[in-house]
Amino acid sequence: MAEQQVRLPAAKRRGTKQYVVLALAVLLVLAAAAAVSYYSEEIRLYLNIGGWNSGTATRITQQFIDHLHAGRTQDALALVDRGNFDPITEHGKTVGLIHRSPSGMGRYRVLFHELIPPGPVQVEAPQLTAADQGGFVVPVRFADRTDGWFVVARLGNAYRIVEVPTVRGRFHY
Repeated sequence: MAEQQVRLPAAKRRGTKQYVVLALAVLLVLAAAAAVSYYSEEIRLYLNIGGWNSGTATRITQQFIDHLHAGRTQDALALVDRGNFDPITEHGKTVGLIHRSPSGMGRYRVLFHELIPPGPVQVEAPQLTAADQGGFVVPVRFADRTDGWFVVARLGNAYRIVEVPTVRGRFHY
């Protein structure tokens, strides 16, 4: 019987190095799960809005400004969410926007010549926002040195401007 015990292969014993690697792997998986749980709202917002398309928000804002500077108001209106704004028409010509508000408390009137003053407009890097249904906040600096921002949101498969700058003293709220 002693001979049989000697002939049996010795079971491989795991070293402490393998246990440390296993513990680190489990710890890494738990940390990743906690991070996904903690940032789930931001991840959902990024995926729903198409956070990788921030250049689209900048481009739409710049096109809107360029169209208004060139007097092409119909092209500019095509970039605005018609669910949030109604055009203001005077003498058969579109001259501005009225912001729609379901409650009536957020209505304001914006004339195009007051919205975008003459001169160059500096469009800055957009940032994600979770306000309303989410979108990109696109900061701008106007030629008269006032700051404002546009909000560009994803509506279906298209991006549209859902908020325009409300710079005090430039137009009526």
